[in-house]
Amino acid sequence: DTDVVQVDVPVINMTQSQESFTISFEENNGLFLTFTWDTTKVQVPITQ
Repeated sequence: DTDVVQVDVPVINMTQSQESFTISFEENNGLFLTFTWDTTKVQVPITQ
């Protein structure tokens, strides 16, 4: 198996728990692909 992409991003610890694993897009001073689960949030910046 070969990785196509590898990205180092910070992990955000949330105060409220997310019951199910969620993938979404968020706009907050830029566009981010966001992954949330349990009390973990990871935002991958998307740029052109």
